[in-house]
Amino acid sequence: MSTEQETSEVKENGRKSKNLIIITGPTASGKDTVIDLFIERHPNFKRIVPYTTRTPHINEQDGVDYHFVSLEWFKQNQDRFCAITQRMISNQTIYYGTALSDLQMILKGEQRIWKLDPYTACNLDSCLGESLSSDEIKTLLSQTAIIYLGVDRLTVLKDRMSHRARPDDTRADFLRRLRNEWQAWLAIKGKVDPFICDLKTVSPEEFLYGLEKRLI
Repeated sequence: MSTEQETSEVKENGRKSKNLIIITGPTASGKDTVIDLFIERHPNFKRIVPYTTRTPHINEQDGVDYHFVSLEWFKQNQDRFCAITQRMISNQTIYYGTALSDLQMILKGEQRIWKLDPYTACNLDSCLGESLSSDEIKTLLSQTAIIYLGVDRLTVLKDRMSHRARPDDTRADFLRRLRNEWQAWLAIKGKVDPFICDLKTVSPEEFLYGLEKRLI
């Protein structure tokens, strides 16, 4: 059986029971690339676009990668969000949140793909505890598959993050973020089964086949 035939079979047999695919991993692990490839093959999955109060990275688009909003607007509309997280970036508190309506649509049978940080992905039930009922969380988790994208070397992470530098980054800011991302990944990698695959060395078809096998 060819790789293409196997991939098609995985798609037919592995996709029906999951309405939510979560893609997680450290910064610059390839989450956006994976999501774009997956949606191209599975257009019935729609991307969840989170909200954030940070400034865009180079090449990020408002409404595509994130909804970029002011801190004031975010706090005024906080009851509309779930899985709210915050991070310190350049001595500023940056907020992230996902529209509760996206998860409600999943519960109604629609399909979504969601990019999350590793901590939130690993603690999804507690992160949703104030937004959904216990029955809704149980139903949602039963329909969820989580893919952890691993980065096996610090040099790889450094190279990838250097291509996503922020306009106002100093070298000290960059090195601090790199250290924090790597330490966070080391703390969590032993708790998950990471999917490590480099798109520079395999074709998109082979990559998706390996990814889809994790979803059975």
